[in-house]
Amino acid sequence: ISFSGWYIGNFAHFIHDHASKIAWLRQHFMNHDEHTKIILPYHEVHKAVLAVIDQDFVRNRVLWINYEQTISAQSSSLIVMRPKSNAPFLSGFPQTATVYTESLRRWLQESHWMPSSPNAQVINKRRVIYYTRWGGAMRRQMNKELESQVLFKTRDAMKKRGQNPEEDLIIFNGQDESGNTMDVQAQFNLFSSAETVIGVHGSGLANIIWMDPRCGPNENIPKIIEFTSSEKTPSIQGGSDWGYWQLFGSLPWYYYYQLDYSEGSRDIDEPNILIDLDAFAEALYEMWGL
Repeated sequence: ISFSGWYIGNFAHFIHDHASKIAWLRQHFMNHDEHTKIILPYHEVHKAVLAVIDQDFVRNRVLWINYEQTISAQSSSLIVMRPKSNAPFLSGFPQTATVYTESLRRWLQESHWMPSSPNAQVINKRRVIYYTRWGGAMRRQMNKELESQVLFKTRDAMKKRGQNPEEDLIIFNGQDESGNTMDVQAQFNLFSSAETVIGVHGSGLANIIWMDPRCGPNENIPKIIEFTSSEKTPSIQGGSDWGYWQLFGSLPWYYYYQLDYSEGSRDIDEPNILIDLDAFAEALYEMWGL
């Protein structure tokens, strides 16, 4: 089996566009035969993500080749698969189909979340992660004063539900304490410990795929509030409403809110993302049952 895709070396796109298809291929064409291997074009980001998902798979089932390298397979047949199903989004891109992300979540359950999983190490700690674009990205950065108010309301709501923001609130921008890009395993560990993730649409939010379903009391499902573009902000990502609810294929595993940027938001030149603070507070309180 061989697979390639677009947006080479992009962390977020590899997760929702590549890894989900590799998971689907593994489920349907590799699980029944331990000798079947998959050929993948090598990139350090791709290998790092797959190693976090399943190190044994990377070690024993993947054959890496370089881009522009030619290989030949003797006595084999060629099957070309181009995804056409993108349910439930009839006008979306094929990579958004729920079925592919379901295969990835099932794989993560096998490798991390079942008691018998070989990598069952991280336990959800009911943390709240706020994803800020300041310090880690050059686009879609929220207005700093407004972001301070968002964090104030988040801390206040956490106290009302019996949490200590000093211990349970994590401000995440994709970097470690030294200012270097956080490695994939560290991002996996962090988001696996979270019950709630809040933030502006961006690559850092792709980490919601790692959120452990065994989070919080009574196994409450993971919770997400994502701020995204819409027709109200046509200058930002073409006015599309592509958030991770769509990119991961409807996210039936999460309690999810998608809040649009307010009119007047800017993206690249002096980025200044605005949101309705009251709408955010309403979504947060409803999501947490306050």
